[in-house]
Amino acid sequence: MKRTANILIMLSMLAGTSAVADDVEDLKRARELYARGKFEEALAATDQFISEYPESRLMPDALYLAGRLSGELAVALDNFSRIIVKYPRSSVADNALFMIAQYHYAAETYDKAVTRFKFIADNYKKSDVGDAALWWVIRAYNAMGDTPSAELWTEKLLLRYPTSKYAKLVGPRKPDVKPPRPDHFTVQVGSFLKEETAEAFKKSLIKRGHDSFVTRNEIGNKVLFRVRVGRFSTRERAAEYAETLKKGEGINGWVTSINK
Repeated sequence: MKRTANILIMLSMLAGTSAVADDVEDLKRARELYARGKFEEALAATDQFISEYPESRLMPDALYLAGRLSGELAVALDNFSRIIVKYPRSSVADNALFMIAQYHYAAETYDKAVTRFKFIADNYKKSDVGDAALWWVIRAYNAMGDTPSAELWTEKLLLRYPTSKYAKLVGPRKPDVKPPRPDHFTVQVGSFLKEETAEAFKKSLIKRGHDSFVTRNEIGNKVLFRVRVGRFSTRERAAEYAETLKKGEGINGWVTSINK
């Protein structure tokens, strides 16, 4: 009897090991499908994993992948929310919360986006999206027209992540809080005959986190409305921002004096 019991225990252990091996392989297969661009097949494989391995230690990763793959917003948000509620210490919890925050930003519910981005910044300080979260806090505040809050969080980003690519993006904007002087420079990105066209372009730039404004210039019998971005103390800093606009947004601009 003792020998039989030992055999049963060994068989049970082997079965458990097999199940673990299966869940690892099945999620690996789903990820490979995703990497190959076979998104529908990857989603089907991920959904099957979630159904077959409800107690798997890889469940947070599966839910995150399912959220990224889902074409239905409600389903995606539900998967990300399940990670945050049930697996708050998992390695993908911060990324799941980041995705939810970005959905709120896209929906223009900026106050909710700010709350979630701030939570990442304050509670996941070692996160690989920590600097990005701060950057999106700044963008959301700018979209709401709350310049003082945007400036406050800009300082936090520069303090916490001074070498981050996001710090480089906001760094040249520090002089913005000072009154413009005659020798300040700016980046011009467009010139229009219609004021409403210039204003629409300006608003789209502000929503994307850029300090944009419109100037009215009379040239002969024509009135031009010029769309500009940023205020800089030197031509070099303005040129750096123009290069950032070109690489990050695909917008070609040129440096000019702010009082022209």
